[in-house]
Amino acid sequence: MYITEEEFIKIIDEEIRKVKGGWKVYPKKPRKGNKRREALSKKPHKTYKAALSQLRAVERSKSISEGYVKKNVFKDNDTYLSIENVKAPQILNIDNLRSIMNQYYDESSKEIINRKYPGMIGKTKTTFAMNKQIQNFMNNLESDDLYNLQEEIYKDARNKLLSFIYSVLESNPQTKSDYPTSGKITDATKKSKLFLTRNDIPDVDMFNNFEQIPFRSVLRVALDPQEDVMGIQKNAMSFDLLNGESIEAQLDAYVDQINLDKTDPKIGDDINKQLIQYMNTGVV
Repeated sequence: MYITEEEFIKIIDEEIRKVKGGWKVYPKKPRKGNKRREALSKKPHKTYKAALSQLRAVERSKSISEGYVKKNVFKDNDTYLSIENVKAPQILNIDNLRSIMNQYYDESSKEIINRKYPGMIGKTKTTFAMNKQIQNFMNNLESDDLYNLQEEIYKDARNKLLSFIYSVLESNPQTKSDYPTSGKITDATKKSKLFLTRNDIPDVDMFNNFEQIPFRSVLRVALDPQEDVMGIQKNAMSFDLLNGESIEAQLDAYVDQINLDKTDPKIGDDINKQLIQYMNTGVV
């Protein structure tokens, strides 16, 4: 499973545009107080590749927590399986996950209501008008019917979010898990897993039980036992309540050292070039 271009575009805050003289990186929305979008650089880049490098730098500079990933790695010519912790791609930061979950929840609301209650939701020109219709419809439901409908919508949106996370982890060379080779049976349970921590959601302890967590919440997905989830997306994300912050601190220190070594000409030659290529590269 791969990330579609549409999904990728939705979660990036900037875009590369062709302009006179080359390429520029623009925010998708004007900055607060401005009516027009302004490029992030005055002079255009001569090549698309140069503009892409700037976009990577912009994403790397965003100080947003993105949890960590446990992945499975085979050592010594596939003789034994080892578990490693690595930094999660910035595309999976908590703000992006919340935005994507909201999009999937709205999408699932429309699909499920249209399937269960044909004709109750009419065609609209805007998403706002559609969501207004859905909200008005839900407001007229009995309490038990409303809860059951919201739970069904949540589970559908949850599965979509887990599938998205799985596709990101397994398509990224830095976070994908190794599978048995040399004719061995592939163990589909040995896949990478995203862990959120209190650095991502500090108010996790506000909720005394699972049922208190809103249906739209990424935290609900992370704490969900997922016993009813079928397929490869199961357990693609969880929450580390015990060791999350300490693991993230260790990974941050490791990444800082890698970045320091890359700028030191006396040390940089000893660094694995593939590691440099994929370590801390942002969403692109």
